[in-house]
Amino acid sequence: MFLPLQLEALESILAEPQPEGTLRWLVEVDCNWGIDDDPTDRGAAVVLRQIADILRDAIEEAEAARR
Repeated sequence: MFLPLQLEALESILAEPQPEGTLRWLVEVDCNWGIDDDPTDRGAAVVLRQIADILRDAIEEAEAARR
């Protein structure tokens, strides 16, 4: 399954300091999502944590469905 790998990568990015603008770039350019509330790396980190939560939930649901 590829979702755990994506979650691990996302958590790794959020756990380590990144060069200025990196997180914002990931959200606004790579994900093509606008950050309305706080268009900074701090705001992008919030969005990326929300994505990590969605991935975590999807992984848990998939694991529960297999039982």
